[in-house]
Amino acid sequence: QLGFENLSFSQIQKLEWEVMEKKIRKWLRAARKAVTTLFYGERILSDHVFSSSAAIRESSFAGISLQSALAMFSFPGNMAKCRKSPEKIFLTLDVYQSITELLPKIEEVFSSDSTSPVRSQIAVTLTNLGEGVISMMDEFESSISKESSKSLISGGGIHQLTRYVMNFIVFLADYSDTLSEIIPKTPLSHSPEENSSSGDVNSSSSSPLEKRIAWLILFLLCKIDAKSRLYNDVALSYLFLINNLNYVVVKVRTSSLKEILSNDWLEKHEAKVKKYVAKFEEIVWGEMMVMVAMTSFPTAEEEAEEIISR
Repeated sequence: QLGFENLSFSQIQKLEWEVMEKKIRKWLRAARKAVTTLFYGERILSDHVFSSSAAIRESSFAGISLQSALAMFSFPGNMAKCRKSPEKIFLTLDVYQSITELLPKIEEVFSSDSTSPVRSQIAVTLTNLGEGVISMMDEFESSISKESSKSLISGGGIHQLTRYVMNFIVFLADYSDTLSEIIPKTPLSHSPEENSSSGDVNSSSSSPLEKRIAWLILFLLCKIDAKSRLYNDVALSYLFLINNLNYVVVKVRTSSLKEILSNDWLEKHEAKVKKYVAKFEEIVWGEMMVMVAMTSFPTAEEEAEEIISR
């Protein structure tokens, strides 16, 4: 009747992600219908039929709905405890967001002592989901740090890591309200080495979400900086830095990230792009001047002799 298959934790653990994804999407549809229609309808019916006795009313409703509701809301909690990987974070956020949106109605429907286990189960489930999200963000950060490809991008173009990381972070930004509830107000570990100031990450005025997003981008920029050193051509190295940092800045400015990161962050990184451009131009012009200096041009006397010889 609830429209989803109730599975134990051991059964959920054995599911392939593609199968799990389908079941989660089915759960998302079923949960909203169950809370707003089925459980809510049962609540109204019990209140009406047993209006003369509060004890019977609550006992009747609990007898009808308690086990179904516990099964409904234990599923996402069990799902969140399974093996975590970054690609699962968005559906996990969808589930967390769905439950929090339904929370006022859930608390209204399951308000009595007899149905308090449902409220307790939901609290546990939200905790598990939140911890799962944090764990997946940590795993994503780790995947950036571990990326070790040495292949050079032709013409100093945009690296695939830059595209992947920024697209991932842009999608994360669409869940900013939910992430703001989840991300703990705890200090980040020591910042990775990078020429840019880490003050953007550790600023006391920054929100936990802003710090975490800035931290992820900082990890990416550290990687890009390291990869730029793989080029033997210094000018190409700077062109690589220009293209990749500019890609990051444009992604921030043209997405929900601009609402999370400060104007100060944008201005600092735009200034860094300009600094790289100036350095690139300096190197290119320097190389051109050297080439000109090394080029042998005929003297006026040599040109005159050549004309006479014709």
